[in-house]
Amino acid sequence: MKRLICFIITFLMCFCQSVQYIDTVFAANENYGETTIYCSPDGDDNAAGTIDMPIKTLKEARNRVRGIAANAAGPIKVYFRGGEYKFNSTVSFTEMDSGSKNSTVEYSAYKNEEPVFSGSTDIPFENLKPLGAAEKSKVSTEAANYIYKVDLKALGVHCITKYVGFSGTQYIEQVKNTTIPLIFNDKEQLLAQWPNGTAHYKTITDFKSDSDFMIDSEKRMINWINAEDAVIAGWMRYGYSYQRVPVKKFYPDEQRVVTKYDVPRGVTTGGSWKITNLLEELDTPGEYYVDTKNLKLYFFPPYLDGNPKLEISTNESTMISLSNASNICFKGITFKNTRADAIEMRKTNNISVLGCKFRNIALMGIDSMHCKNTTVDGCDFVNIGSTGVRMDERLGDSIFESAYVMNVKLDLTHQNNIVNNCYFWDVATQTINYTGAVRLHGVGNTLSNSSMHESSSSFVHYGGNDLKILNNELWNGLKLTRDMGMIYNGRSVVNRGNEMAYNYFHDWMPSNQHAGKACGIYDDDCLSGNYKHHNVFANGETAMQSSNGPEQRFDHNIVVNNDIPGAFGAHGWVPGNWLTAMQGIVSQQVPLVYTLPEYKKYDHINDLYFGSRWAPVANTADGNFYFNNKGKFGMPEIMVEIPKNTINATAEYEKYFNDPKNGDYTIRTDIEVPEELKELQKIQLKDIGIYLSDNRKNTDYKLGEFKAYYPYNYTDNYDSKGAYLAWEKSENADEYILELAADSSFNEIVLTQTCPFNYAYLDDLESGHSVYYWRVTAVSNALKNRETRMCTNDVMVFRTNMNDEISTDLLNIQITKAKAFLSGLTEGTEKSGDIAFGKTSELRELISAAESHVGQTTGSQKTIDQMTMLLQNKMSEVAKNSSVYYKDIKNAFKDDDSWIKGEKSQIDLQQEEIRLISTGDAMSSVINTTDLMTYDHLNCFRLKPTVPPNSPASLWQAFAFVSDGAIGKAPWSAAGVLVILKSDVIEFQIRDGINSVLVLTADNSFVMNEYNDVECGVISIGGGQRYVLNVNGKNIIDFYTNDYILKDDLHIALYDPAISTVYDNTSGISLKTADTREPVLMLGNKDSFGNADMVKIMGNKELSASGNAVFSAEKAPNCYALNGTLSMDGTDGEKGMFFMNKEPSNENSDTYKLVFKGDKLILKKVKNRIEYTLSIKTLQPNMLKCKFCINVRSVGIKTNNIVVELNDVGIIDYTDDNPITSSGYIGVFSDLGKPFTIAAD
Repeated sequence: MKRLICFIITFLMCFCQSVQYIDTVFAANENYGETTIYCSPDGDDNAAGTIDMPIKTLKEARNRVRGIAANAAGPIKVYFRGGEYKFNSTVSFTEMDSGSKNSTVEYSAYKNEEPVFSGSTDIPFENLKPLGAAEKSKVSTEAANYIYKVDLKALGVHCITKYVGFSGTQYIEQVKNTTIPLIFNDKEQLLAQWPNGTAHYKTITDFKSDSDFMIDSEKRMINWINAEDAVIAGWMRYGYSYQRVPVKKFYPDEQRVVTKYDVPRGVTTGGSWKITNLLEELDTPGEYYVDTKNLKLYFFPPYLDGNPKLEISTNESTMISLSNASNICFKGITFKNTRADAIEMRKTNNISVLGCKFRNIALMGIDSMHCKNTTVDGCDFVNIGSTGVRMDERLGDSIFESAYVMNVKLDLTHQNNIVNNCYFWDVATQTINYTGAVRLHGVGNTLSNSSMHESSSSFVHYGGNDLKILNNELWNGLKLTRDMGMIYNGRSVVNRGNEMAYNYFHDWMPSNQHAGKACGIYDDDCLSGNYKHHNVFANGETAMQSSNGPEQRFDHNIVVNNDIPGAFGAHGWVPGNWLTAMQGIVSQQVPLVYTLPEYKKYDHINDLYFGSRWAPVANTADGNFYFNNKGKFGMPEIMVEIPKNTINATAEYEKYFNDPKNGDYTIRTDIEVPEELKELQKIQLKDIGIYLSDNRKNTDYKLGEFKAYYPYNYTDNYDSKGAYLAWEKSENADEYILELAADSSFNEIVLTQTCPFNYAYLDDLESGHSVYYWRVTAVSNALKNRETRMCTNDVMVFRTNMNDEISTDLLNIQITKAKAFLSGLTEGTEKSGDIAFGKTSELRELISAAESHVGQTTGSQKTIDQMTMLLQNKMSEVAKNSSVYYKDIKNAFKDDDSWIKGEKSQIDLQQEEIRLISTGDAMSSVINTTDLMTYDHLNCFRLKPTVPPNSPASLWQAFAFVSDGAIGKAPWSAAGVLVILKSDVIEFQIRDGINSVLVLTADNSFVMNEYNDVECGVISIGGGQRYVLNVNGKNIIDFYTNDYILKDDLHIALYDPAISTVYDNTSGISLKTADTREPVLMLGNKDSFGNADMVKIMGNKELSASGNAVFSAEKAPNCYALNGTLSMDGTDGEKGMFFMNKEPSNENSDTYKLVFKGDKLILKKVKNRIEYTLSIKTLQPNMLKCKFCINVRSVGIKTNNIVVELNDVGIIDYTDDNPITSSGYIGVFSDLGKPFTIAAD
């Protein structure tokens, strides 16, 4: 009987599962044989997998595909809707998950949505707690009050692998060798370290052994003796060998460090080091430390304003693993925030990764081994710890296997793996050694048309045969590494047939001062048989280095403005250590291949082994164009045949470059050039780097927003002889320009410094209360879109003071501003700009605390400055808790003559709609003169901009609220608010009409070529003004200031510059009216504005339902209490009432529901068609008839407090952080035909 029951259960489970798969297939097979499955972060893995009933996870999608792939008549497409999919384990694909040539399997983004596969744990800021006394004792007194701790266990994190450093000269492959990435506003933070700064190191003063050496810690080591997880890192002997070794013990009296094992490659006096991964050195903003034993995070935030997002990468498993799989494609997916690899492939065929993004990956983006026909196309790789893409083909599995044998390919069958049209920025952040954007190994593989920049190490490490590296742009690499190349390989005389052509190398110069060259291409240690032609090398250290190998061809290259134009090294051919090494390489490698037919196509290999004395045959350097290099090309006679057609150009040749001022040293094709340059005309910038395609929609990588944050604004008594200035990274930046001035207008600049990283040390500032204003500009050196961008907080200021005196002047000014702010506020009323009740109490307490510091002449200036900043931030926080009213702009369309257009401007004016069209002759503009913007409302309207995607920053459109002075003039000539829309950014400019402007920036959330709902305006609050911009229901700008005050009458205006006419798909900028929306009333902790008029709202004295829901005649206003008496039948079933119901005729409308079910009272919410249960309480007996009071209070930004009382007893008190905010109807319902009634008192 038991067996029979088990059989029946098993049969039913299989039948149900089959029905589920059948539903998926039949629901999706409307598309002529194409099978589609849909996934959503809000889906359910038990759902049908249709667009309306999506499943939830990649794993379930794979299972569904596995169930139908064998019988699929056509392609199988799994679409992922936008949103975040959390990963904490690997999703594996094997042979049974494969597609076929006629039935490929594609996992892709749905339309233009962005699915994000994330391996992080979110850290809400309310989980950041101040340090306890014991923890404060471990960190510096100055930093203790700014460091926060997070209990990771409370966030569901149960285990984190301890970071143990990394030793070796290869790339990182294991999680334990990576730090535990902390992500703040999508930017990885720095592990606690000393000295501070990415490229700052101290030197080894002496050593006893490779695990026992002396350092100068400047007496800080005494603080490290109890640091259990400390790791010492640096180039301890060689400029190419970066090591990170765990510390066993510190000996402060001797300034001595003992490591847990020998430092690989050894240590030497003068080697560089820094100490990392210890709480004791968490002392500057942006640093953190993770205690993996107790699962505690310690973090010094760069700033806390602007609602930053904080995440920690806790996923330690490869996200996607493919083994023996084939015919699978991943398209348009973002992989981010993981401590492991994103995608791993082993022995696969025809796997494609198209248009995907990889961000904040601690190991590798894509790790491919023993694969063929792999395509990686149109992908982005940003902040990659080890390697962006590895395509490797080793004979063995151990990375410590002999380097000689590892580089021999016994089978020369082409694998046809391709990396094409990919973008790489900020790679090799964890490994630094021999890695970067791509490891291209194997046979017959290609890296093409990719752009890669910002790396501490190389970009491309290659090894194998018949590889092609073509049409790539590489710059700003090798920032911390020497004896290395941006493209690098070495130690093989049989890696032949590799071609590097039509690549553009530019702007590289390492900070590392250890020995060794930094090259564009470095063929190291006897590498042989490769062809480097038609490349450009500009503005670097060493263009090309070929060390010892034969048959190395370096022909038809353009070499401009380098320290060293290149060299062929001869040390493997003359007596000495390298001759012995060369003999060893030859004797181990050549015998493995000399009998193989595939190797017959390579000349002279056997001569190396069988010749009585091998010769460096066939090394050439023909047809190269050298211009303005500091040194000469190194060509020992023993190594190179006599160069042919070499051009050592003089200044007169500069006219033949396309655009030398902007770094384009390719040869012009629009004029006649000397005969010797005609071959070089084949190199053109337009053919190099990334390009627009089906898999790539963007090639113009704008500089990202960033803030300067240290020293804090208004810092006083800052050390003039050791000033450390720091700022966030700007995404896509290559370097930064730091400026210091004696005045805030920067008319008297005292220092301009180019910084390769996002910090600077200054040791020669003037002491004695010298005031320095400073700002930072990010720089992109990309050839096709060079640009600069200022830090968003514009100008910072600090003052040096070598004495013990402090100043409270700025604090006193801020206290005065804060008091004036409070005096202008009203709490707990419905008036626009009035503040939620109770929201000023913390500011009052802060003012009282600040006043206790006024007049101090000694103490901590940092404390005073922090108090000043806290006052500023608290004022802004209070201002954002003000009530907001809205109005439409329909009055602007009552009189057509009220629209005044600029000279040569064209407009198309319809009923309640206007379109401004650029004529191309001058900036077009139109201003309405009658509809005035008031300072107590946000204006509601709809806007359709048409700025083309990926267009340059010079192309923009704008709307504005400007004063009369702007009529007939440029928008920046008058006071007001100017909102400039570029393809990827919004500039919100507050102008005084003279020469002062405050610029706020945000990502552009406008949908181009469609009408967008806009709410924008200025609200006067407490002697200052709150500037707000909302787009399509999303807040973009919310900024309070009492320094920039607008007073003029302002009019709505549109602007379209002449440049837009050069784009065919621009059609002007259009504006039309929109209905006003309900006010957002901020009540705070006051009970309510009063009791609602229930009779007026219900349209009667009572509402009653015995089946279908019944709703009130009018909406109930927000923040008014709903009072009355309810009565119901005692039978089971659900009955109750609705409140804040948006659309009573729609059963799926947004609403709150109060449900009576048995002895339970349940508070529910329906939002966006999803029902949530918020609170369940047990009722007292005899509640069939009772008094009720429902009070929904807006207690903060996007927060409702819902209180339900029955018979004057509080039953439910719930805070909703994702609330329904609009006013709505009340209603009653009963599902059993028994009446449920509410009556007004």
